[in-house]
Amino acid sequence: MTLVADASTAALPGSAVNVRDSAIGARGDGKTDDTAAIQTAIDRYHRVYLPQGVYRIDPRVGLVVRTGTQLVGDGPSATLLLASPGGGTTAQLTSYGPGSIIRRRFNPLGKNDYVTNVRITDLAVIMTHPADRVTTNEIQIGIDLRNISRSLVERVHVGNLLPAGNVPTRSLSPVFASQGYGIVFGTVSSGDRAYAGGEVNT
Repeated sequence: MTLVADASTAALPGSAVNVRDSAIGARGDGKTDDTAAIQTAIDRYHRVYLPQGVYRIDPRVGLVVRTGTQLVGDGPSATLLLASPGGGTTAQLTSYGPGSIIRRRFNPLGKNDYVTNVRITDLAVIMTHPADRVTTNEIQIGIDLRNISRSLVERVHVGNLLPAGNVPTRSLSPVFASQGYGIVFGTVSSGDRAYAGGEVNT
């Protein structure tokens, strides 16, 4: 199966964009780091369309969503967000440090914006953990929805292996295939901070 297809040059109607449009510049070739290009699309538009392709994402930076962000692909066997190697320790992930492929901006020690209505649909998020050892400092989260309210994730594949039917990008022993965290939900007590969301996710 070919994972890279020609991109449409026309943006979707309304507040929407195709990440392969020249103004955004994502390549979707599985080799180019598309993190910055896709983040530009998220920052400028609510509906971000990722056509068929393999989009390399830096897990040390991740894709930072905001209220109303929609990430829409062509299906989990066609649109792949492929993490580069790297990540964080459990402590770093707990404190919203590096390692999450899709996440929100969050300061656990201060006030945060309320984030709601994030939609992720019809794509795959492929984490990249070491193939020959259990990692303690390169752990990844595929989709981190902590402190995001009323999010919707549908027809999405998350894991260290590609959806069935795709050509493998690498070999990975089943012993190590369960590393990391696929999709994480949760919230924190508001305390003296502004409540930042985390309820009613589907």
